[in-house]
Amino acid sequence: MLSNEKLKFLRHKFGYTKQYLADCIGCSYDMFKSMEMGRRGIKQEYYDKWIDALYGKIKPSVKQKNKNKWM
Repeated sequence: MLSNEKLKFLRHKFGYTKQYLADCIGCSYDMFKSMEMGRRGIKQEYYDKWIDALYGKIKPSVKQKNKNKWM
């Protein structure tokens, strides 16, 4: 499992926002921020989705896109 620092590095490298990845993995912005900063452990289900989202395998749902103006 990659460290939270490595996940943050990859997020910056791929140019994603915290909100975008939070929407992809199905958690709140605050929860995502806490996981990325290391304040909260990353559950395996979120970790797997996080990696998939970084590599473009998961995108926010249409409902989330409209809600957060991703379109």
